[in-house]
Amino acid sequence: MKKPYTLLLLASMLCLNLPAMDVPGDTIGKSTNFVPRFSPTGSTTMVKDPEGGYVYGTGRRAPFQDQNGAPLGVVTGVAQGYEVNEPVQITHILARIPVVIATSEESPSKAVFAIHPVQNNAGYEGAQQTQVPGPGTSTSSAEKTLQELEASQGGYTVVALPAPVDVQSDFAISCTFTSFVANNDSLAFLTDAQGNGLAMKYCWRMVSITNFWDRWFTASTWAQDINVALFAVTSGTTAISGDTPALNKAVLYPNPASGLAQLEFNSDKVQNFNLTWLDASGNVIKKENLGKRTTGKHIIQNDLSAFASGTYFYILEAEDGSNIARSFVLSR
Repeated sequence: MKKPYTLLLLASMLCLNLPAMDVPGDTIGKSTNFVPRFSPTGSTTMVKDPEGGYVYGTGRRAPFQDQNGAPLGVVTGVAQGYEVNEPVQITHILARIPVVIATSEESPSKAVFAIHPVQNNAGYEGAQQTQVPGPGTSTSSAEKTLQELEASQGGYTVVALPAPVDVQSDFAISCTFTSFVANNDSLAFLTDAQGNGLAMKYCWRMVSITNFWDRWFTASTWAQDINVALFAVTSGTTAISGDTPALNKAVLYPNPASGLAQLEFNSDKVQNFNLTWLDASGNVIKKENLGKRTTGKHIIQNDLSAFASGTYFYILEAEDGSNIARSFVLSR
């Protein structure tokens, strides 16, 4: 994340957004930030940011409103939707949630990450989804403390699911804060500038001296880039050589690697790509701008000789919002 940071305080009202690998991971398909019409904690109203990304809310503790002016309540989490073109097995979630505890370093509040099936979803650019899970529906979940989220600033929080999750169709990843209001916590979110976030953008404004926060749907001086991202990492088989990746997919080979490795990926349009390398704890080791790539297949040579032996992650992010998260093993 770029610096300097601007600190956004959200007092007592939550308005958030934000597994050990045995073999290298496969690709996960294309994220289109479609709206997951569900809430892990109950009935809800969905809110969409004009720039992409969605939040859901529960309760009636703060004057949040949707784009039609209807009450929303306390925003207690975010979700990211993904399209899946083939069956995959999710083992990890990589989360970037730039949260800072503003009240107590020993807060009992936690963030719960979950995988939710979302079937027959046409995606953000098509029709609204026709079949959705009911409240509380999830296939797997895991939690992290706020201290762990805060400690991962500048990198990603690696969330290990209790067991791999088989996904046959579109799904969503959610992140929900638990007991936030009951614990009287105040959190701050770090932002590096106004503008585009990694995957979702959140714009907030204070609406009263009581520190309530409201949703803001137009460009303004309050628009902040919160840089939140939720990525799924899937299991796969060892990659000996490159095969032609399907649309918006990637493969790193050889995997396990010993020093030099090739990243092969496809793009369905002319667009920019960013490549981020993470260690097993989610710390960013290296970040590269791969520049604008034409439609078709691309092969990038990577010198990993400076990396120690172990398991790593990489995230390939396209300008259109496509997110590919995988793991690889470096063995010498």
